[in-house]
Amino acid sequence: RSHVAARFVSHARRGVGFDFSSLTVGRAVRVVAGLLGVLLAVCVVSQSARADDASALETSPRAAGPHAAPRRGGDGPATLVIPPPPMQVAPRLALEVHTGLTLPLDNDALCPSAAGCVLQSGGGIGVSVERRWPTGFGGLLAYDVWFLDSDSVYELAVQQMLRGGVRYTMPTDFVFHPIFELSLGVMGLGDIFRVATAGVLIQSFSGVETELTESVGVRIGMGLRAFSHSPFRTQRDGVRRGGGAVHFSEAFFIEVGLTVM
Repeated sequence: RSHVAARFVSHARRGVGFDFSSLTVGRAVRVVAGLLGVLLAVCVVSQSARADDASALETSPRAAGPHAAPRRGGDGPATLVIPPPPMQVAPRLALEVHTGLTLPLDNDALCPSAAGCVLQSGGGIGVSVERRWPTGFGGLLAYDVWFLDSDSVYELAVQQMLRGGVRYTMPTDFVFHPIFELSLGVMGLGDIFRVATAGVLIQSFSGVETELTESVGVRIGMGLRAFSHSPFRTQRDGVRRGGGAVHFSEAFFIEVGLTVM
């Protein structure tokens, strides 16, 4: 029993045990699904409120454009102007700051048997710049930094990514917009912003963006990334990593971002 328990703990710490990974990913998916459900409910209520505001106006703000003056009823507060639909907005730049959590799905190439694992779960931050057109399509450039647990092989494992790609933000007439994103780039992994191994990456993402105002939105969703890595040796334990028949690793992530346009 002690031998079986030790093996389970070892796999759990490494994050490569099938049962543990499946359970963790399942919980993460349920958390995101719950958040999306709450967000959808808020969006529906917000959209209903916007429709009520629109019916109270003599002239529809959608028809009057984004610069329509707010109306006042007597001495009451001004009525908020409803943001125009994305199809009526000129091409614009969108600056986003985002954060998230990540969980490795396949890290065998970087985590040999009986050695510490340099690619485990962690959190990160990033920034992106997007040129968005009224059709909903946009081109983006992004930089991400992930801070990962490394079984004390590194003082702090840091994975840096520079990527570019395309993003489609569905131009609905509601306050929430489904998002689909695909990007390609390069990545570097090492100890505290040093690069011990480098490779190429491909990343996919899907989620929803919610309008807070005409120029500010919140984005939430989940994605997958796969990346290659060159062979290298970690100095602390002298273990060679990234070689062998498999030169790719995969990870799942949850991301939340604030967008300003």
